[in-house]
Amino acid sequence: IASVTTTVKASSNIPRVSISGPSSITTFRNQSLSIIALATIPSCDGSNSLTVGLYYQWFIYKGTTLLSLQSTSLDPKIFSLRSFTLDSATSYTVQVAVSTTGSVSGSSSASVSVQVGQSAGVKAVIRGGSQRTVTKSVGSVTIDASDSTVLDYPAASNLLSYSWTCLDNTPSNYGGSCPFSGLSSSTSSSITITVSSLTIGSLGYNVYRFSVLASYNGQSSLADTVLYVKKNAIPVVAFGSIKSIYNPTDNIVLTGEITATSNNASAYWFSSTLNDSNVQLSSIVSTPTYYSSLPSSSSGVTSIVQISITSNYLTPGSSYVFHLTSAYVNTPAFEASAQVTITINSPPSGGSFIVDPTNGTALSTSYKCVTYLWSDDVSDYPLTYVMVYFSNPEDPKTRNTIKSVNEITYAVSTLGQGLVLNDYNVSVVTIVYDTYNCSSNITNYIQVYPTVANKSELYNYLSDSLTTAFLVSDSDSVSSTLNGVLKSTNLVDCSLLAPEYCYTLNRYQCGNQANTCGECIDGYIGKIGYSNTPCYSSFTIKPVGGTCAHNYDCLTNHCANGICSYTNKSCPSDCNSNLNQGECVFENINNNTIRESQCLENDITCMATCVCNNDFYGSDCSYDYEDFQALLNTRESMCVGLYDSISIQDVSYDAIISRAVIASNILFDTTQLTQNALEHCVLVLIDTVTNYPSAAGLPNVQGFITTTLSNILSVKYLADLPSISGDSTSTTLLQDVINTISALGSGIQANKAIGEAPTKTILPYLKSTSTVQDPCSSNSIGLTVPQSDYELYNNEPTNQVSASTSGNCGSSNGVGVNIFQNIGPTSGSLKSTPIGVQTSNYDIDAYGSRRLTSSSYSYTFTFANTESITYTTLADIIYGNYTCEINSSLNSYNVTLNCTNTDIEYQLYCPGDELRVYEYECPGLIVSPQCVSSTNGYDFSADSNCEVIEYTSENTTCTCTSSSSSRKLSLSRSSSSESSQFSTSTNIVVHDFINRWKTVKSFNASTVSQNLVITITMAVVIFVTLAGVFSFIFVDIREDKFKPKAEIMKRKKIGTKVKNFFNSLLPIEFTGQPWFTRYFKRMKLEHDWLCLFLPYSSDRDYRSVRWVRAMGRVLHMLFIDTILSGLFFADDGTCENYTSKSTCLATSSLDQINTLCVWDSSDGCSFNSDIGSSVFTTLLLTTIITIITIPFDTLFYFMLRKAKDLAETKARALNTVEIIEAHDKFDVPLSAGLHNLQTMKSKFYRAALLSKHQKTLSLSVDEEIRLILQNIGTLRNEMKPTVANVVNVAKVNNTLYSRPTEQEQTVYQSLSKVLFEVNYLLDEPADPLEIADTLNRYNNTPQSLQSSNISTNVMKSKIKESRKQCDVVLYNLNKLESNEMKDIYLLQQFLVNCLSGLKRKIAYRYFFHEIERKNNIENERKLQIICIILLPIYLFGLAFYIFLFGVSIGSKATNIWLLGSFISLLQSILIIQPLKIWLQFVVLSTIADEVRIWHGLLREKARTIMSRSSGLLSNKNVLIQHLNPACRAACSYPSLPSSRLIMAINDYDLPTSRIISNMTSKTFLSKITKYMFLTVVISLFILTLLPDFLQESAMEGITTPVIGIVILVLAYSSRKSVLIPIVISCGFIVLVTIRELYEARKRRHAKSIVQPVVLPQDEIGTDLDELDTKVEMIPLKRIDIKVDKSSDYPNNRQNKKSVVDAYSTVISPNEGDKIEIVDIHDSPRLSARISNNQMNSFKQRGMSMRRLDDTNSAEEKKLEMKLTSFREEDN
Repeated sequence: IASVTTTVKASSNIPRVSISGPSSITTFRNQSLSIIALATIPSCDGSNSLTVGLYYQWFIYKGTTLLSLQSTSLDPKIFSLRSFTLDSATSYTVQVAVSTTGSVSGSSSASVSVQVGQSAGVKAVIRGGSQRTVTKSVGSVTIDASDSTVLDYPAASNLLSYSWTCLDNTPSNYGGSCPFSGLSSSTSSSITITVSSLTIGSLGYNVYRFSVLASYNGQSSLADTVLYVKKNAIPVVAFGSIKSIYNPTDNIVLTGEITATSNNASAYWFSSTLNDSNVQLSSIVSTPTYYSSLPSSSSGVTSIVQISITSNYLTPGSSYVFHLTSAYVNTPAFEASAQVTITINSPPSGGSFIVDPTNGTALSTSYKCVTYLWSDDVSDYPLTYVMVYFSNPEDPKTRNTIKSVNEITYAVSTLGQGLVLNDYNVSVVTIVYDTYNCSSNITNYIQVYPTVANKSELYNYLSDSLTTAFLVSDSDSVSSTLNGVLKSTNLVDCSLLAPEYCYTLNRYQCGNQANTCGECIDGYIGKIGYSNTPCYSSFTIKPVGGTCAHNYDCLTNHCANGICSYTNKSCPSDCNSNLNQGECVFENINNNTIRESQCLENDITCMATCVCNNDFYGSDCSYDYEDFQALLNTRESMCVGLYDSISIQDVSYDAIISRAVIASNILFDTTQLTQNALEHCVLVLIDTVTNYPSAAGLPNVQGFITTTLSNILSVKYLADLPSISGDSTSTTLLQDVINTISALGSGIQANKAIGEAPTKTILPYLKSTSTVQDPCSSNSIGLTVPQSDYELYNNEPTNQVSASTSGNCGSSNGVGVNIFQNIGPTSGSLKSTPIGVQTSNYDIDAYGSRRLTSSSYSYTFTFANTESITYTTLADIIYGNYTCEINSSLNSYNVTLNCTNTDIEYQLYCPGDELRVYEYECPGLIVSPQCVSSTNGYDFSADSNCEVIEYTSENTTCTCTSSSSSRKLSLSRSSSSESSQFSTSTNIVVHDFINRWKTVKSFNASTVSQNLVITITMAVVIFVTLAGVFSFIFVDIREDKFKPKAEIMKRKKIGTKVKNFFNSLLPIEFTGQPWFTRYFKRMKLEHDWLCLFLPYSSDRDYRSVRWVRAMGRVLHMLFIDTILSGLFFADDGTCENYTSKSTCLATSSLDQINTLCVWDSSDGCSFNSDIGSSVFTTLLLTTIITIITIPFDTLFYFMLRKAKDLAETKARALNTVEIIEAHDKFDVPLSAGLHNLQTMKSKFYRAALLSKHQKTLSLSVDEEIRLILQNIGTLRNEMKPTVANVVNVAKVNNTLYSRPTEQEQTVYQSLSKVLFEVNYLLDEPADPLEIADTLNRYNNTPQSLQSSNISTNVMKSKIKESRKQCDVVLYNLNKLESNEMKDIYLLQQFLVNCLSGLKRKIAYRYFFHEIERKNNIENERKLQIICIILLPIYLFGLAFYIFLFGVSIGSKATNIWLLGSFISLLQSILIIQPLKIWLQFVVLSTIADEVRIWHGLLREKARTIMSRSSGLLSNKNVLIQHLNPACRAACSYPSLPSSRLIMAINDYDLPTSRIISNMTSKTFLSKITKYMFLTVVISLFILTLLPDFLQESAMEGITTPVIGIVILVLAYSSRKSVLIPIVISCGFIVLVTIRELYEARKRRHAKSIVQPVVLPQDEIGTDLDELDTKVEMIPLKRIDIKVDKSSDYPNNRQNKKSVVDAYSTVISPNEGDKIEIVDIHDSPRLSARISNNQMNSFKQRGMSMRRLDDTNSAEEKKLEMKLTSFREEDN
């Protein structure tokens, strides 16, 4: 028998390896690959596997070829490859080799086959959405399919070939071909079609469907889009890239772009699918759905509009159609739209989940979790699984990870214990994801009882478990171990609370603080944080400050003295003070101890902390030394382990949550942290957030991150620890944390749509708000530090921030703003809680991609003070001056000054050899707020970019600026403003002793040499002035001798014609010459400089006087310029005394834009010599000079005129004699022609009339009125027969006449002009209406004059006024030397007094001001002597001041001094004086026409009136003889021809009222123009109330500021563009030119107004007075008007005559027949028999009569009368 012994020895170091899943894996190239290796170390020999590690190596073969591909997973157990790494239609083998580490090594391997299949091949995509709308006006449209891809090889997408087709879908041509050429032959990825030439049908739009077939390597895909082409202008609307599928649990963001060109556009979103379901889109989105005004430009502005659809609102598996519609705001009816269809993914379903066992013990029982039977669409595979558990399902922060996301469907792990209040129940959840991350979950419940291990045993368990997990590179085991230990470590005692107690308070269960309930349940408000006070749902509870009777009346649960108040903060468990284990103390954020009453629960700047007695530790002093050390070690191991696990853990949504939850729970009690523990936990957050900000900023993730950051910020000594982030800009751990907060804010913004509601965080130590807004929607983005409902209800103040976006509209689509407020110690004493702010400028394209761009921002902060602050001035600054005198020895010396406010003495240096004046400031002490900032969150200092703009005791407002800087975050291409924190503090300012000095200059040769330019300028001005005075005096003497000869020549030129005599009555302004001719003539007489060099004129002032006045103005300008330069531009050494840049640049020049001084780093402060080069500054200076010069000019001219009057008086007698002698040489007086018009008969009648006038005018006023009324009654009775004889025209009624019929009105309009003409011609008495018109000018009617006392009183006052004015006329007549002057003066007085009211005042000034001034010269002799003495003294004083102070303004200020005076002089010469003279015409234009009409009528009627013999005696009591002062004065000078003319005038000789009315335009435009013109003129009428010498100054005072403002506005506008003032000036010139052309055209085409006929002298006194007026009337049947404008009339300009056509048709053409001419409105009646003599007379006057053929009957005959009138041309 043979035997064999075999020994089998098991080696414990050989691992068992397998690959999860099937032995063969099928995938596609566009999918990622993930293979998981499962390796264990057998322990059948009982060896300890804790010391043995596993090492993984992965290999991939393509056939038999080993590839060099490396796994992208951080977990060594997982082999991962990104999509598009492997080739399609290829087989691979993936092998894993696992070896053990330790003293004895072993290895095993496993492999899996990978089959990479071939996908569908090609996906065709057309940009812009499935439907688009454009307008013809865009010209062309691009259809782009360049987003089409080869699914397996995207890089080969450029090899795609394209085939395009198009169908006409317009209803009228549905299915037809499209009118686009070259479409079928195009193979490019995009086509551009021309739509501008399309013919749009009757529907107003055409519809085309474009299809593209994208092909590659035998595979193809089809896509199409519908294009609507509309006729009207509409914006361009398009969608960006749309995902193929969206998850229902995601916030879905859709992005569209709207391009507007012609106008701002409106836009709105809607969903046709939701509308069908009766769901409003606005109810499920967190962004606006309507935009009222999107910007536009001619080149097109593209606006990005987004909507964000809230998660879990759209039904999985459904499709939804969304529309974006836009229209221009001015044409809202014409809309453009685009639509897109999205599909909502369906999550996995049908799965089961089991956990075994259903109960066990924490940290010892292994629970096996298995899920299975999940299904989904084939395209959604593979599925991945995550397993987590919750100790409190109500609190998401109790989430703990069992297994991270992968394809494994099971996990075995120990768990942490449940809560005793929940009977230790734990909910275990499996979350299943498809390939698009759409998830479902299933929950199972088990019980996990607490472990019996103590603190030390827990630490040992933790150390062993972490060692094992890291040896086998199992990150899930690390997380499971940390979560399990934390459940036991953070366990608090809640035994004193009943299970339902906290729910009765509307709070969550106890679990975070011993025997204290959690936070308020959602929907309730109460004290923030953990508390045993109730939370309320009703808002009837009283806030702080409300009246109360019990604690439960108040939200704070504290009623003190009947007022709801805050309670003091308290320590956890009161530090177990009842056991004498600790004491609660109160500290501010800078760790300074304060009283308990100073630390209320609403005060975020203080905290209550425990100070433990010996041998007790922890936040509530509840741990002994041993337990506390174990806790320190435990938490340190946890932080280190958590940080180390990052290197073996792939980042995912669940992994980030797991890290945040674990870190937050580790930091549960920061008193149990070592520095090493804190640093490693902070590093976990820094690594996670800065490398994955977008993932950390997801809505369901960022809450876990912010909770952890808040716990970290509760550590007081963060600012004392060095930075651990590796960022060179960070210096402390606190700054690391703040940078992480900023990065998280950027991540939150990356997940937000534009306009989406801000994301707010409200935690005990961190409050933040993040948002992304459209910069074009408003000029700023305003945010407030978020507050809890508890704080809001109690009206707690909070900090506010406003970020200006005015400069970002157009440069970016979105502006992201992130503000945060963290509570912690700072290096200084802050008066408000700091605010951190960061702003990002986003450029978002139509496809949702974001690119961050740089920009600068301006912030406005409103800080709520932590306590009420009263800012005071502790010591005022004392200002003073001291003068250093010149001592006899000329040696320097020092002076001691004592500042009384601080009792400090200071020394001043005096040179001794010059007069020096010191201005000094004794230092004061001022307490004021200041804005401070910090980049590290701890060291706050004053910020030069911040400024306090407003403050009270409760808050402070600052404005700050910040520029963007690049930050290296993984957000990609990030460029955000640097994260800075801002706050306020108290600024105590102690001023330095400041002294400035200047030397008082003495006037000597050395001083003069300092500024030769001003010295030379003044010398030249004085020399030119004196030389000009003597030269022009000499010229004046010569011209004075020529004056008599000039009078003779003038008389010869004028002659003795009546018309020439009358034309000499009017001043230039009232003549009928063109306005520019009159204006130029007045310029030659009035312009100070122009009249100096023009030929002699007797009407002009002396040249020497004009010269002195002009040079006086020059001196005034230099004088004012010197004062202003000394005040605002003096280069007197002031700038050089400034020693700092801030004080140097603080002084502004006159324009408040430029600075007086400039700073140079090498030369220091100096005078800004470039001020003079500023056009705006120079024009401002000249405007001020010109305005201030006006009163000086007024005073100077007043003195000059008085001095001239005194000098003129001496030569007046001789001059008068010479002129009279000249008149004698020309022995025929000017008025001789008027005298010769009288007949002998009329002379006798006038003698009788004079006698009656003298008797009547000497009566009393009452008797004079009685005679006037008696005369009116007589005239009225005489006119009754005449009125009664008017047939078929008018009827008599109670007044004068009834309203005419339409036919009668037509007749009147045709014949009215001729009626006036014939009336003047035949000198017939006027009708009663003319009398009424005359009386109307005196505000009365015949009836009222006879019956009303009021009218009698009016007449009495007018007669008294006339008598008073008559005395003035007589006085002036006595002063005149010659009868000819008296004739002219008397007729001028008659014309002026025919006007009324202000018109008379204006005319009076221009007719008589010079005469009355000369007559009053003798009465002002004393004033004249004073003025002639003061005049040279005044001029010398001006020149001396300019010399004395002008030379001391400094050489650098000379240019602007000289330029200011020179431009002021040019402005006065070229603009001010011409405009002042022109304004006189504006005033006179209101009365000139009326004066010319009175004058013209008087001139033309003079022959008739002078030759009148009948009816003279009846004129003695007419109104005009009593009320016109000239008529009264004429009786005292009967020898004057003008007196005889005036005495014979009656009330209806000059019917001006109807001529003036006939000339008035009735159009609406003319009325508007008239009223606007009157508004200006009425304001100018006020000038007439001023004394004569002040009127010009007032007018100049009005024009100068207006001109200055206009020039300044033009100069200021030129700073933006030189074209602006040029265009405005050219436009003004064009308007004036158009206006003149229009007026000229209107004058040419206007109807001629019939003028009075000038009768030949030989016809005066013929049978005109003997005409029979009592004849039978012939009925008037019809009147036809014939217009004859033949061109053969004489037009002799040499004789100064023009032809005026008038026309009329009357009945009865035969000689001896009767003539009836009727005017139905005025009803003047004229009946006359035409004799042969009269017929000849008519012909001689230019009237021609001829018989016309009968057209209707023998009774109806026609006569054409052509009346030609000659009038003298205007002067």
